[in-house]
Amino acid sequence: MDERKWTGVIICILILGGLLIYCGSYWNKKRYHTLAYKDCKVRFHYYYSVDTTDMAYPIANNRLALCLCKTYLKTKDKGTANRIMQIYRAYDVPLGIDSNKYGIHPGIDAIVKYRTKVFDTVILLD
Repeated sequence: MDERKWTGVIICILILGGLLIYCGSYWNKKRYHTLAYKDCKVRFHYYYSVDTTDMAYPIANNRLALCLCKTYLKTKDKGTANRIMQIYRAYDVPLGIDSNKYGIHPGIDAIVKYRTKVFDTVILLD
């Protein structure tokens, strides 16, 4: 009788351990999401769901904006300019001293000219 009891306990522990390993590997999987506009695509990973407040999403948007700036330099497209300005205004990145204080936003040409200062992802992490 004592052997059956211990065998049942060991089997239950093994089943619970297997379930924990299976569920843990499911919860920690990286999932990928792609942001795209016209010719530019940026792929980034997240773990649970796409959270717009997490740092991965703004960094991916900034990388998309850098690519769009390069595309805008080749062809002056109004749709591309609107998307760049939308990303710029979404994260309120200051360009110049007065842009946040007075709500003065520069034009698309200034943003494209200083694109590395505005959309640099390394500066976001500092």
